[in-house]
Amino acid sequence: MRVSSHSAYLNAWVFTAIAGTSPEQGGRLSLPETLDGADYFNRAMISKSELEHGVRDLVSAGLISVAGQSFALTETGHDVSKSVWRKYEQRRSGNHPIAIAEERLKSIPCAEELGGWSLTQQEFDSAVATYRTNFRETLRKIDPELATWIEQGRPSRADRQLEDLLARVRARHPSLRIDEVMPPFRSAHMPIQPGLRFAIALSVQGDELQLYVGDRFWVEYFPSSKPVVVEDLEARVLGLISGECRIVESYIGHHGVSARLECRDESGRWRRRARWSSLRSLLPLRRHERVLQNVGP
Repeated sequence: MRVSSHSAYLNAWVFTAIAGTSPEQGGRLSLPETLDGADYFNRAMISKSELEHGVRDLVSAGLISVAGQSFALTETGHDVSKSVWRKYEQRRSGNHPIAIAEERLKSIPCAEELGGWSLTQQEFDSAVATYRTNFRETLRKIDPELATWIEQGRPSRADRQLEDLLARVRARHPSLRIDEVMPPFRSAHMPIQPGLRFAIALSVQGDELQLYVGDRFWVEYFPSSKPVVVEDLEARVLGLISGECRIVESYIGHHGVSARLECRDESGRWRRRARWSSLRSLLPLRRHERVLQNVGP
C-alpha cells in the first residue's frame, strides 16, 4: 500500500526524515539524504508522490523551507522537532518518533491542490540512485563480504523462504504495505502505517531469518531450511499484525536493555516466545517498560 493521499502519517514521515537526519554539509539536507532519513526512520523507501505531497504540506504549514532539492527546518519546525524528540526520549508512551510527530501534525491541512514543490521522475530516480550508491559504499566499509553478496544478487534458500512467507502475509493482509529493498527478498519492511503502530522488518542472513520489531527487539530464526522454524516466524509476524502478539521493551533510564516477544495462549494469558537483551540488562537498577501492541489492520 502506498500512502499517496493526504494523511498526518505521511506528513510525520517526511517531517521526521528531515528533522531527524543530520546533513553532511551543514544546515540543509540534500534530497538523497532525505531519502536516507525516510528509509532509516520508517524502514521503507518513500515514493515520489509521497515525498512531493509531504513537502508541500510542510512548506504550507511553515515547518520546512525548500531550496531546489535541499530542505531545512524553519524556526517553527525546530520547535516542533524539539518537542517530538523530547517526548520520544522520555520513553513513556511506547511511541515511535513518527507516531509522536503524527499527533503533533494532525491538524495540518492538505496543500496538494495549491501546487508547489515537485520533482521530475528523472530527478527522483537520480536521487534514489545516489542514495543507494552511498548506502553500498558505507556497507562495503562495514561489511565487505555482505556487500559483495548483495551486489551479486544470488537468491538463497532463505531468500525463497522469505519470499513465500511474504506472499502468505500479503494474502492475509492485502492492504498492508510491505517494501522489499536491495535484491528481491533480501529484506522486507512493514513501516508504520494506518493499521500498524510500529515497524516490522524481516531479513535474511545466511540460513537465518531475522525479525526486527520497533526500536529494540531482534531475534533470529534458524535454520530456515526447517519448515517448523518458518511456520513459527510466520505465526509471530501475523500475531504482531493482529495484536495477538506484542513487544515489551525494558529501559534503564533512556537506555533500552531488553525486549521480549509475548503472545496470547489459549487461555488469553501472555506468554513469552522470544527475548532480546543487552549486557546492561544485568544491572540491578530500576527500570520501566513500554508495550508495542497493534490493534490490527
